[in-house]
Amino acid sequence: MLLIASHPDSILAFRGALISAMFDKGIDVHVAAPDLDAESIVCDTLKGMKVTAHKIPMDRHGVSPTADLALLWHLTKLMRRIQPDVLLNYTAKPIIHGSLAGRLADVRKKFALGRWMANYDRTSPFHGGNGGSNPPVDAIFKKPALRGLFCGQVARIRLYAAQIVLQ
Repeated sequence: MLLIASHPDSILAFRGALISAMFDKGIDVHVAAPDLDAESIVCDTLKGMKVTAHKIPMDRHGVSPTADLALLWHLTKLMRRIQPDVLLNYTAKPIIHGSLAGRLADVRKKFALGRWMANYDRTSPFHGGNGGSNPPVDAIFKKPALRGLFCGQVARIRLYAAQIVLQ
């Protein structure tokens, strides 16, 4: 399994339990993120968990097409080398570039999880907690086909994670 994140500190904070559960089930886990230096605390912790860490050339806030193509090429090459059965991307750039690279590298199971996908709830603090609006998210969820696609994706991720934990 390959997990792609846009910030190394979020890996353990938000996906640490899932990574541990996968390792406990005998799944070979790889994690890719920018700024995942060999001497970092996150990298040391991942190594202690028997997770293979990969540093990727991602500028989380950049908008350079050249840098984005380089990232896509790097991720495709990484996936072809490690040949993951499952790809889990979270946050915007990993979802976009990781999903495309997964398609190019013929990864069978590809999952995307964005905060807005998992928390589309008008009472959620991500929407102001008071029924507030998020125009980009609202535009996506007004289309029934897109709403089904993204909500189904979240359900499949949760089901897959639950199967790993319960097996």
